[in-house]
Amino acid sequence: MSEVSLVLTQYEDPRIRSTLASVSEQDRPPAEIVIADGSRDPQFREKLAGWADEHGARTVHEAGASVARARNLALQAAEGDILAFLDTDQRAPEGWLSALVAPVEAGEADWAGGPTRPETELDLMALKERRLYAAAREDPTRIPMGNSAWHRRVFADVDGFDERLAMGGEDWDLALRAARAGFEGTLVEEAWVHHDLTRLDTYRAVAGKQFDYNVGGAMAYLSNRRLADRLSQDIPQLERHWFDLVEPVLKAAALPVAAWRLWRAGGADVPAIEA
Repeated sequence: MSEVSLVLTQYEDPRIRSTLASVSEQDRPPAEIVIADGSRDPQFREKLAGWADEHGARTVHEAGASVARARNLALQAAEGDILAFLDTDQRAPEGWLSALVAPVEAGEADWAGGPTRPETELDLMALKERRLYAAAREDPTRIPMGNSAWHRRVFADVDGFDERLAMGGEDWDLALRAARAGFEGTLVEEAWVHHDLTRLDTYRAVAGKQFDYNVGGAMAYLSNRRLADRLSQDIPQLERHWFDLVEPVLKAAALPVAAWRLWRAGGADVPAIEA
């Protein structure tokens, strides 16, 4: 049986307590829990240290680290053959980890992800989650990093996360590079998690978050020269929502920002990940 390292990426999010508690209830606990922490607040870091000790987790910290940077630090610290990722707005049911790592452990896939069960009062957010995972069933490079598991050799081969992608999209970028290198992913329906989306409780908040995702996603696809392919993909719409009229505006606004950020960032120093 492979050793599994679980990576939790967080920035001053008290919901990590619930995430850690759900991990402690797994029928197959991870060999280790590594918290990738970008917190700046010393008081929060003190609280986090207590929560980590309570659940036998260890923390790698760099103040203000982006998600990509924090995850690269965690990759260097983690020792497992398989690395699973969970976000602090997610909670896992008892059999989650066993189901998630099964295809990777069996050699059927190099990475795997699972869907979410969104907790939200906005019908738009529930619809967006359903659309995302409908697309991921057809194209595993669309699987988000939160609620995924990867064989360590993937990170070693593609040199970890691209730290230029500080606004998001680092997960899609990594998956695109992994697929280009010959690795394969799959979606595991049974490996679902609860997803707390209650902080996105207004359409304005959703629009702001969506713009950031669009910038990060455009950077990922531009960097991999796959933007044209992505734009031509038939994304499952399932059912319509009035917010669909806003989406093209957000995407059009995000594209020049993504191109500028990518040009400005230039090369990024990415630490080597051992196989």
